[in-house]
Amino acid sequence: MNTLYKTKYLELRETNGWVYAHRGNAGSIVIIIPVIKDEEILFLKTKRPPLTSEGYNGFNIELPAGLVGDIYKNESIIESAKRELLEETGLVADEMKILTEKLTSSAGLTDEISTIILAKIQEDKIASAPVDDGGVIQERINKE
Repeated sequence: MNTLYKTKYLELRETNGWVYAHRGNAGSIVIIIPVIKDEEILFLKTKRPPLTSEGYNGFNIELPAGLVGDIYKNESIIESAKRELLEETGLVADEMKILTEKLTSSAGLTDEISTIILAKIQEDKIASAPVDDGGVIQERINKE
């Protein structure tokens, strides 16, 4: 493995002819599927700077997600999922269950692996104000 370029949060690495992105500040990614009252899935409407810079001026629909271990190095996947859900939606889950681990979004582009977590929420009550993540998160969208 050879590091081609490095910033505070991202590296471009090369191995056996493959160039890929590596995040040195996190162990993995957690993706949360928030299900409210066993009926609705909560999504986030976002505006991502990389997409905007490439000419896509619309918005994206995403599930809440985040980095594991970027703030608290010994944070578990479930602890990270709870924190990210609260930060991005203001909600607290009554139950969390790991659905799958070691999922890759684009194995040729990045070495990141993700864990998908089902978060069951019985009461759609904001526990704390969501963080807009520097203007990235625009709003919540609930879909049945």
